[in-house]
Amino acid sequence: MDIKQQYIQEIVENRDSGASELARRCLEIVTDIIWKIQTNGVAEMKSEIIDFAHALQAARPSMSPIKNLLQTWLDNLQTLPTFTLQEFRLEAMKTAEDLIESSKRAVDEAATTLSQLIKPNSRIMTYSYSSTVFSLIKICRNSGIQLFIPESRPLCEGARLAETTAKLGVDTTVITESQIGLIVPKVDLVVVGADTVFKNGDVVNKAGTSLIAMAAHAANKPFYVAFEKFKQANAEEHSVELESMAESELGLKEQANLRVFNYYFDITPAHYITAWITEDGVRLNR
Repeated sequence: MDIKQQYIQEIVENRDSGASELARRCLEIVTDIIWKIQTNGVAEMKSEIIDFAHALQAARPSMSPIKNLLQTWLDNLQTLPTFTLQEFRLEAMKTAEDLIESSKRAVDEAATTLSQLIKPNSRIMTYSYSSTVFSLIKICRNSGIQLFIPESRPLCEGARLAETTAKLGVDTTVITESQIGLIVPKVDLVVVGADTVFKNGDVVNKAGTSLIAMAAHAANKPFYVAFEKFKQANAEEHSVELESMAESELGLKEQANLRVFNYYFDITPAHYITAWITEDGVRLNR
């Protein structure tokens, strides 16, 4: 397996990082590959790196920021003046670094905006892992908040988040997904991240998010979605492929007449969402 395939496999198999973190990792990867590609000129380099970037975009089809950040980087490459190969590599790397820093700032700004909606001593449910929500938790950790976090099976990234927030000194409770309907009425609000947000406000996130949104709607609890704008799908996009992962993750052995579904993402309709929060501010659902 060559280095490009190794990097693609890394992105495909990563279950621990949020979409923003994975998108930034993809930018790190393409800049590393630029230095490893052996070519005779900038035009050949561009052609090869474009093909590789497209392969990375296709690796996680449910995550818009991977597609959007890489496409922004590629678009910027096309506008660069004619350089020597060495100069092109340096400018491409700088462009990627600037996008990475912009993404990190957007996450922190969205979290800061969201924190203004969180009252002291709030009981909050979140789900799976979101870098924006984690940034929010760090901002609010000394305000007496209590967290309720479903395990987020099958790989339990929610439980791992809970261990981290507990170490930060935040009162944290882990629950199974089957307790969501029981616990949501007892919290003050729900906050989740997003992997993709469509123009109509529908949100792609970890499978189970839509169930929490329904429970919050039934209990008349605010349901907030926080994300950086790079997660917004293009206007013409109305659907994405909902990724499914290995059946073996659910621990069942293959046998006749038995099927296993292991979808990692679902779509939460906009009408269940109270507000969308980005680095630009709060958009209420009216």
